[in-house]
Amino acid sequence: MRQLCPGDFAGRVTFITGPGRSSGKTSLLNASLAMLRQEGKRPAFLAVGFEGSAKALGEGAAAQDGSRVRLHAEGPRIHVEPGEIFVGAGAWLRGSGLMPEVLAPLSGSGALGRLALVRAHRAGEAVLVGPDSNEALAEAVTIMRNEWDVSTVLVDGALDRVTQVASVEGARFLAAVMVDRAGLPATLSWMRRTLALSALPRLGTVEGGAGLLALDGPLTPAVAEGLPPWATTVLVDDLTKVFLGGQGLSILLRTRTLAVRRSLEFGGFVVSRRGIEAGALIDAIGTSIPGDLLFACPCEVRDAA
Repeated sequence: MRQLCPGDFAGRVTFITGPGRSSGKTSLLNASLAMLRQEGKRPAFLAVGFEGSAKALGEGAAAQDGSRVRLHAEGPRIHVEPGEIFVGAGAWLRGSGLMPEVLAPLSGSGALGRLALVRAHRAGEAVLVGPDSNEALAEAVTIMRNEWDVSTVLVDGALDRVTQVASVEGARFLAAVMVDRAGLPATLSWMRRTLALSALPRLGTVEGGAGLLALDGPLTPAVAEGLPPWATTVLVDDLTKVFLGGQGLSILLRTRTLAVRRSLEFGGFVVSRRGIEAGALIDAIGTSIPGDLLFACPCEVRDAA
């Protein structure tokens, strides 16, 4: 498997997705940020939503946005260096040791209070949090890049929120996967589906004509079942609008062409292994996934060194 390098992230927005909470997204984000810092880069980061829990510290009723309490949050944490910009939430930030400077308020709030773009003045750990909606996430990234001259942005996003990738022009995504022997078949099936979606042809590269059916909304199992026989090519906005499982997608692609109006750049799979050797994993993958799309997780490379 290949190794990621700072050039895979520098000067662009990269979403780190994965099939669930235990796929290694946060470990990959921390390792990638550390790699960029070693090269003298100053990356920014945020998350899609919040994967954790929070409870109030102290007494008194909290306002709806959490502004009257401090919060103790349990969730993914990211190391932050002084001067780095990230998205945080008001109630948690007051209790952090980062000396955060609020650069801009952001739309939306959540379990940790109102969201804001902040800059750390001390090193420490930040709770990973961010907007839930496409519009709010695009707003945060735009402010980072246009108003605070941030060129490199990393976004932690669960797979069921991969729709946010389409909200940022020019963004690409990586898929973090944790592989063990027991879950190997399911993980490989998920990887093959992700690869198939990322390789869907763009409109203009396929023949449509009288057999082209353009969908205004998502391609769901119910929509797929009701497709008319004449529709030999089905068009959706992008891969995030396909809500078919691996088997359903395979069945559709046997008889029809599935195309997209806009392609999203896929950077590859970043693999963390648990109880399975690299050689056995590569043998199991075979030729179903190109080698140039397989990366070892930077944290494993670092540990091996």
